[in-house]
Amino acid sequence: MIMLIIFAPLLFAGGIALGIVFNNFWFGLGGAVSTVFPILVIFLRIKTFSDDSIPVYAGPKMSIPLDIGYFPFFYWILSAMLGFQVTGRGFSTINTHFTTGNPSLKFSFIAIILGLIMQTIVLFPDKFDRIVPLDLRTKKGFIFMIALTVALYTTSYLILSLFNSNLVFQLY
Repeated sequence: MIMLIIFAPLLFAGGIALGIVFNNFWFGLGGAVSTVFPILVIFLRIKTFSDDSIPVYAGPKMSIPLDIGYFPFFYWILSAMLGFQVTGRGFSTINTHFTTGNPSLKFSFIAIILGLIMQTIVLFPDKFDRIVPLDLRTKKGFIFMIALTVALYTTSYLILSLFNSNLVFQLY
């Protein structure tokens, strides 16, 4: 968790630098937001992503951690990957709007908001743990979260495609 917080400014600056290199500031800003937003949410939910989330077997002589718990780095990766695709592309379409006039800014802002919502959903595994019959703190539970991320990605892509039928995503 501490490493994510330490590297957050570097990730943000790296995203902006990437946008400058590709001559698309908005793409860089999208990448920066996509990587730093999950870190902020994980930091605000520090009790959920702490070591207390690791299931422990309490034996007669010692306690043994049984699984991974809500490991912050894994959930950051899931959220950031989802964010690159939806939030990052939403920011990137702002540049496309200014250069070609298509898609509309309304579409870009809807994509950004949808992406941030999708990123946030992945960062609430404790809430899903109450609904899903699996224990999401285990490896099987994490595989379920990977499947949920893929489902969210597919859903967001379909929603954005339906919203803008001539949707052409350009990274630069």
